[in-house]
Amino acid sequence: MAQPLTPKKADALRAQGRCFVTSNRRGAYDLGKFLHEASTSLVKVGKAVQKLYVYWGFQSWGSYLTNELHMAWDEAKKLQEVWEVFGVRLKSTWNISLLLDTGRMWALVRLNNSLSADNVETWLRRAAPLPLEELRLTIREEMGHFGQLKNPCRNVHFEVHLTVRQYAVVTAVLVHTMKQHGDGSRGNALFEIAKHYGIEQGILADESLAEEV
Repeated sequence: MAQPLTPKKADALRAQGRCFVTSNRRGAYDLGKFLHEASTSLVKVGKAVQKLYVYWGFQSWGSYLTNELHMAWDEAKKLQEVWEVFGVRLKSTWNISLLLDTGRMWALVRLNNSLSADNVETWLRRAAPLPLEELRLTIREEMGHFGQLKNPCRNVHFEVHLTVRQYAVVTAVLVHTMKQHGDGSRGNALFEIAKHYGIEQGILADESLAEEV
């Protein structure tokens, strides 16, 4: 059995853990900067101008990511987008000490133009204590949903601006209507759409929500 640590060593180990987390966050952020530069930069060889990854001997950006960095395209895209928002568009408007893990930083990227120099530090502090899924729902509720829903009866399109709860209600009504008309396949499709937007299926499945409209 391992010997118990002294309080001093226990505190030092905790500090080491924090240091590792901070280092990993900064490393991921800096990797996003590199990916941005590597994917957008050109190199001149003689009279020819080439994309950087072509000069390095790869036929495509995806091939470079896979074979050189052993990284999935979607993972690289998230890291790059975080840098392009926080390191380029919002450069010098927030303190690097507020840097979060990639998951939370990328969730904040989803705010698009609602994330500005005026509120970026507020959002970073607000996001820090939240579990990732709760942060995602918070962002959705702040922004609402904007999309197109198709009326199954009249075959027309209409645009709506909805909160998470309103979207759940409208979708529940459509699912209920489709089931009543025997159109189960399209009902299942709406469930998939709703899941894409992060609405809990337990809420969506409650067809009593239809009574709210």
